[in-house]
Formats: sequence, structure tokens, C-alpha cells
Amino acid sequence: KAMRKSPDDLIAFGDEHNDQEMLSFAGKGYAMKNANAALLPFADEQLPLTNEEDGVAHFLQERFL
Repeated sequence: KAMRKSPDDLIAFGDEHNDQEMLSFAGKGYAMKNANAALLPFADEQLPLTNEEDGVAHFLQERFL
């Protein structure tokens, strides 16, 4: 069954240029600390941790748990 969600309800995380469209589409787009500089203009915020430092997990724990 398809989830009928608006892009405004979505969050996305990225670190490379191939994530540009995803970050632009999502209501909130986050670039990792180690993100390629070309990605930063497409992100709403840059996270303080890298993907190797489990930056996404830390973000989700702080915001939702």
C-alpha cells in the first residue's frame, strides 16, 4: 500500500552530489558534516557529525526519541 505523504512531511540525508534531487524534494534536507561541498546549497542544514560517526542516527535520536 502506498503512503500518501507530501514532500513537506519527508526528511532526507545526503553526503554526495547524487543526493541533490532527494534533498531538494524533501521538506527538510540535511547534509552530513563530510558532505561534498557541491551538495551544501541543496541542504537546509548541515549536521555536525559525519556518516561514519552515525550522524543520521544521532539526529533521529535527538529529534524523535
